[in-house]
This record gives sequence, C-alpha cells and structure tokens, in this order.
Amino acid sequence: MNEMNDEMINNGAEPELTTETEPQAESAPSPAEKPKKAAKFKEYQAKIAVAALNVRKGPGMTFPIATTLVNDADFHIIAEESEGDKATWGRLKSGLGWVNLNYIKKK
Repeated sequence: MNEMNDEMINNGAEPELTTETEPQAESAPSPAEKPKKAAKFKEYQAKIAVAALNVRKGPGMTFPIATTLVNDADFHIIAEESEGDKATWGRLKSGLGWVNLNYIKKK
C-alpha cells in the first residue's frame, strides 16, 4: 500500500482542489459600452412635395390607405419610423395616419 501511495505522490500529478465560490455580480458597463439614448424627436411642420400623397393607417406600404393629401397641404410630423433600408414614415399630428417622408418638404 505504501508503494502505491508513493507512486501516486511521485507521479507529478497535483491533486485537484475544488472550492465553491459565490457568483460574481456583473460590473456596470464602462462609458464606452453604455447604450446611447436615442435623441428626442422634435416634431416639425411639412408640406407635400407631389401632386397627391397617400396617408396610410400605419408606417409602411402594406397598411391600407386612410386618405390622400393634395396640392400643397401643410401638416405636422410628430414621429418617424424607418422600414430598414426602405422608406421612412412620418406620423401626422392630426391622427389621420402616416406619410412616406420621401414625398414631403420640411418647412
């Protein structure tokens, strides 16, 4: 038995030590890692830049047409929403719906 113990000691293997540790709390992100807050949207006045512009019930071409603005209609945009690589849509303050911002001019 002593020979076996000597062999186990002399084989160079270190005994495994196990210790229990408490989970570490995640540290707060550094200033460079903190997510940036989106800039507060500022509503603006605009008018249509085409003869007629469809107002849709939501921000995208898949939404049904609610009404159509004609001539140099003036309106306020109170929010914007992007369709990714596609158009950006503006929400009308009047509550009528959303317009494609490619067809308006800011005042």
